[in-house]
Amino acid sequence: MGFWQQSLESNIDPNKRGQWHLYRDVLYYLAQKSGEWTLNNSWRHWILRQHAQEFYDMISTMLKLENMDSFLDEDDPLLLAILRRSRSEFEACISNSDHALLICSLSGRYMEALATWPQALGVMRSIGFFDDSDTLVNSLWQYAVQVRSVESIEVLTRFKKHIASLEWSYLDEAWIMARNMATTREVDEMRWAGSFDAALAKLQPDCLMDSSIEDEGCDQIATSTISPYHSYSLSILGAESAWKAGFRDLNTLQWEDGWPKKYGNFITPLWSFSHQSAVYNIPKENVRVIIWLMDHGANPFWIHPKLLTTPAHNIVRRAKIRAAYKADVSSMSMFEALLLSRTRDRCTCFCSKHGCCCVGLTASKTGDPFYETLQGKQSMRHIVFPYLFGVLDQHKKEHWMSSAVFRMMTFEKLSLTHTCCYRIFSEIWGDVQRPTAEKAQDIHDIQRDDIKLFEKLVTEFAAKWAAYNKPFVTFMNRVWKKRMRQVKEERRVDKESYQAELLRMGVTLEKLNEASTKSDFSDEEETDSDWSDDYESDDGRNGWYTTDEEGEGNDDAEDGSI
Repeated sequence: MGFWQQSLESNIDPNKRGQWHLYRDVLYYLAQKSGEWTLNNSWRHWILRQHAQEFYDMISTMLKLENMDSFLDEDDPLLLAILRRSRSEFEACISNSDHALLICSLSGRYMEALATWPQALGVMRSIGFFDDSDTLVNSLWQYAVQVRSVESIEVLTRFKKHIASLEWSYLDEAWIMARNMATTREVDEMRWAGSFDAALAKLQPDCLMDSSIEDEGCDQIATSTISPYHSYSLSILGAESAWKAGFRDLNTLQWEDGWPKKYGNFITPLWSFSHQSAVYNIPKENVRVIIWLMDHGANPFWIHPKLLTTPAHNIVRRAKIRAAYKADVSSMSMFEALLLSRTRDRCTCFCSKHGCCCVGLTASKTGDPFYETLQGKQSMRHIVFPYLFGVLDQHKKEHWMSSAVFRMMTFEKLSLTHTCCYRIFSEIWGDVQRPTAEKAQDIHDIQRDDIKLFEKLVTEFAAKWAAYNKPFVTFMNRVWKKRMRQVKEERRVDKESYQAELLRMGVTLEKLNEASTKSDFSDEEETDSDWSDDYESDDGRNGWYTTDEEGEGNDDAEDGSI
């Protein structure tokens, strides 16, 4: 039973002639809102976009209940035959017609209705329509994908000469939408898998290149090899079909349309997928696909030759924002292996020595406007940091991890300027530009004294933490915070003067960074209650810890000497 049939019949009894006008009123409303019986209008995002198949099923049902041709204001026998789903009328309309003229007359309003009626496509196939026109087959196939009719897709794929890479992405997207709408209509996963298999057999790149192209700075060669994994809407079902079909190279560099040309258009599938996932609402399917790609050999640490960072860094940033936004660290725990990796990118910034590492960037409170909101600040303190500190406690012997976190948090506490990939998504899709190597060096020169202090503090914290016998959160509250407050009192740097110098050089000072770092030094906002030492759960991975340390007046404890 279709979506609209369910909705209507819950309140309307079709056996009562007196209620037929209610059906008519609904159809009038739909026609008025949509303008015509076509998907190509602004209203499709609700009914025609989400329930196109059910919409046309309902029209057919309505027309069979009563002769409503006059209501539709249609005098075209072919369109009426299609809307009625009358095979005999449809055959009569097309059997004796000139194929070429009929094909030319089939506009979108015919196409989308035909795409929801596989039996009509079977009639057209038997008469030979699909032998005469590749354009007709391609158009109907795209409409079938748009309305997510897997039966129609099956029929039409047999007659398509090839499937373009972009069409493969459309098929993937159609399956995801069909599955997500499964509450209104049963989804035959086996048939969809068969459609993927048939499409893969005819997959071709959108435009073949004459030769391999080496992207400057890449460790790999970008070729015209077809990679179904570059689909912008890759699904698990599509990925598994591609793997089964023999597509085993998940690190192929392939041209991607829509990617900003200034950064080079050749990227890996995992890079493509890692930067496209919605920031605040990464769908579970996207997380599953990323994990699937890595499990099957996709390299999370491929370094982009111009942006100088990796898919792993993108993924961790996305997971951290989602954890803060959703108050749920599950997205971070799924990618914990990336936090434990020593692999660094090629960024040049003092926030992370010899390149950014994933565990370090997890401690950053800059790079996205969300972190400046009240929700973002609270979520970082009470969601992200508890998880991160728990990871550090479990891996205390991995001194490089705690040092990376000390570096990031101390760097931002001192209001030093990032010259790395910390705003990568704004670089790609916004107007943010990273400082050039020359400008970065100028920034470092201006901040030289603060950088020396910064390096001294990081070394100090690392040494004290190595001798500390209590949880990381206790160390941060009673050692790191206390020391940073002392630094605040000791510093005699004229911030206004060097910030004026930065502005003179043309550096845009990010308001987010300024606001967050200034508030970090605020005694009213930065209190020991931000990182509580006590937590009800015994599971350290889920929150804070219980400590036997009494008060904050214990100078030995604060110095790390227990």
